[in-house]
Amino acid sequence: MTSPGRTAPRPYLRADERRQQLLDAAADLVGKRGWSALGIVPLAAAAGVSRQLVYEHFADTSDLLARVMRHLFERAHAATALIVSAAAPDDAGSVVRRAYEVYLALPRAQRRALRALAADSDPGFPELDRARHLMRHEILGLWVPYVRRRTGLSEPKARALAWMFTTAAWGITDLVEDGTLSQDAATALLTDVVTTAVVSTDGTRARGSTATGGAARRARQRL
Repeated sequence: MTSPGRTAPRPYLRADERRQQLLDAAADLVGKRGWSALGIVPLAAAAGVSRQLVYEHFADTSDLLARVMRHLFERAHAATALIVSAAAPDDAGSVVRRAYEVYLALPRAQRRALRALAADSDPGFPELDRARHLMRHEILGLWVPYVRRRTGLSEPKARALAWMFTTAAWGITDLVEDGTLSQDAATALLTDVVTTAVVSTDGTRARGSTATGGAARRARQRL
């Protein structure tokens, strides 16, 4: 039995188990108080460990934020990467629908944390900006090559279009969460909008090509 005034000894965990525990505690902290609340000292307090132990797993606040971000969406990122890499050239609708379903399958708190990271900006918290830019870089790294293959757009325009699609997906999910749209309706609407935009851009690029123009017309008819 623990003596009065003394805390119970911390249970032994392997390094990977302790890191997972800290990442889970960090994700919970973000869910309750937002990204700006996350740091080495707040995490140590939330997890009931010393800050030295936290430093054994995360070099600094920037490293902590980046690892928590990856912890929150690494599975969704990997699943989306498989969808995009296996996509047929003329199957934009299926790609968008399946990728959005991966996002919808995330726990609500996790979706909100990722969206908040993309939207938050705090001049006094540069580590948050670095984590946000890293997430955007990884998302666009998945989608920009696909958009360029489908549309022939330049790199900057493809990045802009891919990010517009991403933020549209986040926005329409608000309507799912407040009951305005069902998941099926939101998925169908997002798929139609994105596919129409991609096909229209592709059709403009390929104007004058009978074969490509026919493919674009067939794609429009499937919407």
